[in-house]
Amino acid sequence: MARLLLILAVSLVALPARAQSPGELRELALAFEHNDEGQVRHYASVFRGEGTLGRAFACIELAFAGASLRRLIDTPLDDTALADAVHALTTLDRETQTLSESATHCGDVEGLPRATSLPVELAYLRTELDLASELASEALRAQADETTAVLVEEARRLLGEVGRKLEGWPTDAWPFARATWEGLDPPPAVEREWRFRSPAPSIGSGVLVAASGITGFVGSLPSLATGEGIPRGIAGAWGLAFGSIAAAVAGAGWAKHSRALSIAGAVMVTLAGSGALLAIGMLDEPRGRWFGGGLLLGAGLGALWTIGSFAHLRHHRDADDAWRDFVQGLSVSASPRGASLGWNARF
Repeated sequence: MARLLLILAVSLVALPARAQSPGELRELALAFEHNDEGQVRHYASVFRGEGTLGRAFACIELAFAGASLRRLIDTPLDDTALADAVHALTTLDRETQTLSESATHCGDVEGLPRATSLPVELAYLRTELDLASELASEALRAQADETTAVLVEEARRLLGEVGRKLEGWPTDAWPFARATWEGLDPPPAVEREWRFRSPAPSIGSGVLVAASGITGFVGSLPSLATGEGIPRGIAGAWGLAFGSIAAAVAGAGWAKHSRALSIAGAVMVTLAGSGALLAIGMLDEPRGRWFGGGLLLGAGLGALWTIGSFAHLRHHRDADDAWRDFVQGLSVSASPRGASLGWNARF
């Protein structure tokens, strides 16, 4: 019974890590690949918590928050710049808060000195930092330049206090963050966006609609005046105009990841192609067959764009498949000692 309760407790701890979206984790991998500190910090903040993944993300966030503070501490303040003092105080307030919250989940790890003790050591400064940040923001809004000297002095004092707590902390968080992330053995950072995505098919089809439609309209004017039937070539132009409308919708699915556009384009192209084959096979007049030929040409072009449109959808699914397995790799199982929590990535 005790073992069952222990396994249940570990399972509950692991749930936050299991709940992460494969798409979000893939976006995080791309952020690492592109050296996008803002995105990495955003996802680390979202994912931090208990368990294997949660603790790893908390440590990544902790590394970036500490590095940001170290850089801020090492940057000299201008005695006459109100904005610099306000920036220093508000950043101190925000980053120390992040530091304390992430350190609580991360604990002591190699490369981040005294991480466990930081929340306690910074706790007595929290009230001062909150108040100084609020006063600095109000001074900036009021353009109270007469407070600059006081705020600069306060910023230097608080920077010195925090700096003493972060002695020996790395100013570059990337080496630690990358090592922690790669230690989870993530899949490759596959771009979700299809690299062949382009608005050219839809734009080209739209131009074809306009050109053939204008040709058909202008060519039909003499026939409207005389009451005679339109020429075969003009009938073909009308068919191409209608067929290109379906091609333009399919081309939009090539350019934009949208299941609705892909399905709409496929349906319209199928209808246009079917109508074209019926016109060619059943109409006796040459202009009817020419209309069917133009419609078939537009539908054929749309069929190419439809293939690309569904390739776009497939690429998105492929980009997330490995990450879905990655998320499902967190496992909880019984062991001779009670329970084991491990990472079992399957590829």
